[in-house]
Amino acid sequence: MNYTYILECKDGTYYTGWTNNLDKRLKDHNDGKGAKYTKARRPVTLLYYEEFETKEDAMRREYAIKQMTRSEKLQLINTTYAKKDIMDQLETFHIAQGHHVHVHSSLKQVGDVEGNGEGLLECLIDFFTQSQGMISFPTHTWDTNVLDLRKQETCTGMLSKLALRRNDGIRTNNPTHSMVIFGKHAKEYAKWDETVTSSTSPEGCYGRLYEEDGYILLIGVGQNSNTYIHTIEERLNIPDRIIKDKADTFIIEENGSKICKPMHLIFEEYGDISYQFDKLEPAFRYHECILDGQIGNAKVQLCNVRKMTEVLTMIHKKSQNVEIFLDGKALPEAWYKE
Repeated sequence: MNYTYILECKDGTYYTGWTNNLDKRLKDHNDGKGAKYTKARRPVTLLYYEEFETKEDAMRREYAIKQMTRSEKLQLINTTYAKKDIMDQLETFHIAQGHHVHVHSSLKQVGDVEGNGEGLLECLIDFFTQSQGMISFPTHTWDTNVLDLRKQETCTGMLSKLALRRNDGIRTNNPTHSMVIFGKHAKEYAKWDETVTSSTSPEGCYGRLYEEDGYILLIGVGQNSNTYIHTIEERLNIPDRIIKDKADTFIIEENGSKICKPMHLIFEEYGDISYQFDKLEPAFRYHECILDGQIGNAKVQLCNVRKMTEVLTMIHKKSQNVEIFLDGKALPEAWYKE
């Protein structure tokens, strides 16, 4: 039997090799009789191996694994990502440091992380609040249209729930589409939601992402999770995006007092059009709105807010404002290619 294997060295790096005697080869590495690379990085630990009938197959697999990135090897090993691994992956997105980054995520897609969800959250906050940047997470309550500040409730995923449990975040006063913000200027930024009259108002915290030259970070989810697209369309006054008449929504303050806040809610007569937002991805990619990367096992898109706004503005103009989100048909390239 032949084997392709991955070792973890004392300094945390990986070594990939092949052998026809796995136990002996591991002993050789730890005795300093294996590869030159591992001799100076002992002791080594066997993390992963595959079995092959022939030497040639094992060698081919060795070569394939050596072409993988560290993240891809971690995914293959199916191990827990250390916080250092997450911080290394985040370096792909260093251009967003010093800006406001709003996160939509699927914690399940990320996989196991040191410290679980709280560990991932800590890494994200530590990375993006550098250089006086900010990071925020959606803490929506559109399912009830009630924001109860006495509770840590949201209908938008586990990472958002974990963010609410921290005591260093500032939650905005939006009865349907609040967010929790971290960073030096979070308290000041949160004030933009105090006077909004629609759920994703261009005058509120979502709209200010444009003014702040911000980014949307999609972790393990697609454009159909990108709430900011609602804000773009409201900015452009696209028909049938918000309900004309205001509805009563409520904020319950920490002292228990209940405040009624009439709001223009998102128009839903056509259903949830956000399910069709994924059709914008080819246009966003064509205009280089998206920077790809990986966090844990999850594929990640860092999306430039201003560029996305420009592209969707172009699409609505070239399409003469036809309804583009009623079906899953791809957008005509003529609408976004110049």
